[in-house]
Amino acid sequence: MRCRAVSVSMSVLVFAPVVSVALAVGAPSVGSAQAVALASRGPRFLAAWAEPGRVVDASNAAVLWRRIALDLAGVTVDEALKEITRLADLEISYNRTLLPTARAISLQVREISVAAALTEVLLEVGVDVAVARGGHLALVKRMAEAS
Repeated sequence: MRCRAVSVSMSVLVFAPVVSVALAVGAPSVGSAQAVALASRGPRFLAAWAEPGRVVDASNAAVLWRRIALDLAGVTVDEALKEITRLADLEISYNRTLLPTARAISLQVREISVAAALTEVLLEVGVDVAVARGGHLALVKRMAEAS
């Protein structure tokens, strides 16, 4: 897995391996609690081909690691998603009713992975990203996790 630092907030995909390493070496639990809280606010990247009711991580899909540059200033979530898909030359399906209408997105980065860009744009939206084997993406409403 290739991770590079970018000048934006940590994404769930970039941050998760850091949390694993931090936990393994006995880092303070305050940082770990913050990492878990951040991870639960962003989208999960899930395999669309998984059996119903089964959660399969797809965060290593090649399509999510494509690199793009973004210059978004005060755009809607819908507009941000369209720009990400245009720049990354990918397809994403979603129902606009899942997206907030009043939220303005501003994100300027020279290089960011598709996964990190989607995490920034979809933070606290309550959706996950389903990844098909061919690389097509779909936003799906996040289901309540079993306790």
